Amino acid sequence: MQVNILEAKNRLSELVKTAAAGEEVIIANRGKPVAKLVKAEESSISGRDVERSEIDRRLAAYLADIDRIPDRPDAFDPLEWDEWGLPK
Repeated sequence: MQVNILEAKNRLSELVKTAAAGEEVIIANRGKPVAKLVKAEESSISGRDVERSEIDRRLAAYLADIDRIPDRPDAFDPLEWDEWGLPK
């Protein structure tokens, strides 16, 4: 089923029920399809999957760089440090 944006706005509740029943609803702008309304279980990627994969990607990048982080406070400059980690 294809509907234009204005019609979709006016009939959103009905279109959501139609999609929940398993029928695909295409929303068009001036006859050109711009969005698809489908049943949630049939969606290829959920928002949580996208969010989770982004978290996994950032964690992997962090873990890849963790060995390059120096563990000494004097690694970045030539200052001398006392036993409390303060510059002398």
